[in-house]
Amino acid sequence: MPKPKRVSPALDEADEADDAGNMAAVAPELTPALLKEMLTTTIREEIASLRSEFLAEIRASTAALQATISSQGSKIKHIETSLNSVDERLGTLERKCQSLERDNEELKSKADDLENRSRQNNLRILGIPENVEASRPSHFMVSFFMELFGDELSQTPEIERAHRSLAPKPRSGVPPRPMIVRFLRFQMREEILRLSREHGELHYKESKILIFPDFSAELKKRRDQFKSVKADLHGADVKFRMLYPCRPLISFNGESRSFDTPNAASKFLTTVIKPKQSSEMPAVDTDS
Repeated sequence: MPKPKRVSPALDEADEADDAGNMAAVAPELTPALLKEMLTTTIREEIASLRSEFLAEIRASTAALQATISSQGSKIKHIETSLNSVDERLGTLERKCQSLERDNEELKSKADDLENRSRQNNLRILGIPENVEASRPSHFMVSFFMELFGDELSQTPEIERAHRSLAPKPRSGVPPRPMIVRFLRFQMREEILRLSREHGELHYKESKILIFPDFSAELKKRRDQFKSVKADLHGADVKFRMLYPCRPLISFNGESRSFDTPNAASKFLTTVIKPKQSSEMPAVDTDS
């Protein structure tokens, strides 16, 4: 077996020197300009890489966003179409509701008018003590009117029926229930109503008697709106009467005017009647 040859240290150093020389010949000298160029190239490559990654992420996000927007746009379009349909249907329902409301008011007005016409032969009498009519209220009311008006009546009243208002019997000390009287003839009802106005205060067995037309609750509510105006007219000593169904007829200076609303009647009282009454009042002599 042959023995390996020994290489001397001098030869090793020579080989290393040759290798270094070869590398120096291959690699250029690292100058500042070269270093700058290398760094610039590296940075540009990194920026390009980051840019590509960033653009890829943006494109992916944009695609997802566009898909979402497209989906939302379709939903919004569907909602708009539905809302337009709802608006049309709602408009139709509102018009129908308004029409039904008008019809309902008209029917209520007609029903109330029919109710009041069915009561046109009726009178409502307040103040008659409880139980005086016993079990024959119709018979009692004939004698009641004869006692109140006597010979002033053109004939004996013919009463179709009479009864107390449909309310619980009052306790002692509470005002008696009204008596509702239906006459056979409208003319007799009007005659008794006229006589009650002419007499002013009426009394029966020390009880004050009031006689009114018998109206429906709805019409009574409408007529009650004129209460303050009627009180003012009474206070001003102005003649008036209520026309059917709900209009005050005011007579002043030989002229008569009717009004449909309380405000119109009150305005006429304050702007026409009271100024004329003030101007017609005699002057007060203040000389002493």
